[in-house]
Amino acid sequence: MSPDEEKGLSRRSLGMWSSTNKPEEIFAASYINHQEPNAEGGVKFVGLEGWKEIVLDNHRAFSSFRVRVLRQSVEDELVATRWQFSPTHTSI
Repeated sequence: MSPDEEKGLSRRSLGMWSSTNKPEEIFAASYINHQEPNAEGGVKFVGLEGWKEIVLDNHRAFSSFRVRVLRQSVEDELVATRWQFSPTHTSI
């Protein structure tokens, strides 16, 4: 994957919060998120099905969700993205 493709994937994964893009259109079926906070402290691991529910809940709770990519850097196969979310809380 080229650096531009890697940056595009990062943008798409952030964009799913503000659009109808679905996680299964971005991530592989074996996707595991290793950064979801755990209410008891620490981090829990969430698979694709759990991640789909988190995104859906977010869409239910917030409207006018805007995502801005402020800056991206690529080194080897790692992409760092600085972003800003601007939602309006409307439910839940």
